[in-house]
Amino acid sequence: MFKDKASGQTFAQAFDAVATELRAGTAPSAVTTQPWFENLIPNLCGGGTSTACTAAGNTSSFQNDNLSNLFLNLNFYRLIGGEQPFTNLQVLDLFTRNQPRTPPTTMRWS
Repeated sequence: MFKDKASGQTFAQAFDAVATELRAGTAPSAVTTQPWFENLIPNLCGGGTSTACTAAGNTSSFQNDNLSNLFLNLNFYRLIGGEQPFTNLQVLDLFTRNQPRTPPTTMRWS
């Protein structure tokens, strides 16, 4: 459980609230403000709420339950805002993905 100490709201509660609204067709700019995003991703946008900015930039992640992508973006938002990321970003170097190599095919000339 990832709880915001100031509000007592968990990430799961904030995520579910935003995801439910986005799936119902609410515009990202109109989602209900969630204390978790406001307190832990402060001042994300100059004129809007951090909840709305997070929803606008990650609509598909909310709608498709893509927590991995969402948290990657949240880490960068915090870093840009001068906050400590939630996780160590050096781990990104370990997530290199590649396809298994297949042996080369033998070419035959007729």
